[in-house]
Amino acid sequence: MRIEFKENNGRELVSVEDGRVALKNFRGDKFGNGGKRSFCLVIPTEEIKDELIKRGWNVRIKPPFHEDEEPFMYLPININDFRDDGRGPNVYIKSGNNPLYKVESNNRLDSLQDMSIAGVDLYFRPYDNLERGTRTAWAQSVKIYQRITDPFYEDYENENHKDPSDFDGETF
Repeated sequence: MRIEFKENNGRELVSVEDGRVALKNFRGDKFGNGGKRSFCLVIPTEEIKDELIKRGWNVRIKPPFHEDEEPFMYLPININDFRDDGRGPNVYIKSGNNPLYKVESNNRLDSLQDMSIAGVDLYFRPYDNLERGTRTAWAQSVKIYQRITDPFYEDYENENHKDPSDFDGETF
């Protein structure tokens, strides 16, 4: 995972490439968080964890189940719903060789819950609650790479498909 800290209109914007996702809640119906859509960005190294904490991000750390394992480190990322005026997060799906697809509705966000995700690129921004002294991450733009688990997918993508109109009574 690569992470870069940028500034946008005086606010920090964090860019992540090749991130991993865990604890998906794209429907907003899990983990008792009041209908808020979210996922967790897995933090792979101590260096990235330390930098995020230094900058005020609420990195969570779960102890390992076994002695020989590393702790599980992650940053919760929230996603806004699409509004009635059509505004919402920028969420894109890249699946195999198919063109990039833009998600434009809450129903499509819901469908991400069951998707096998290979990785993500994203930008997220902070919401600082000064009263509580907390910083929450909100997705600004997310590109999701779908993991293809269909054993015939690669054959389908690579095959030179023929147009049915090219056949003269031939069965196929």
